[in-house]
Amino acid sequence: MVTNYDEIMKEENTSAKLARKEDAEELRKIEEEERQERLRRQAKKRKLL
Repeated sequence: MVTNYDEIMKEENTSAKLARKEDAEELRKIEEEERQERLRRQAKKRKLL
C-alpha cells in the first residue's frame, strides 16, 4: 500500500482530533469524580455538626 503525504497528514490530524476528544472526556470524568467526592465530604461534615 502506497500512501502520499496528504493521506498521512489527514490520518495524523484525525488521530490528533480523536486524542483531544478522549483527553477532554477523561478530564471531564476526573472533574466529576472530584466534585462528587467534595459533595460527599460536605454531606459527611454536615452530619457531624
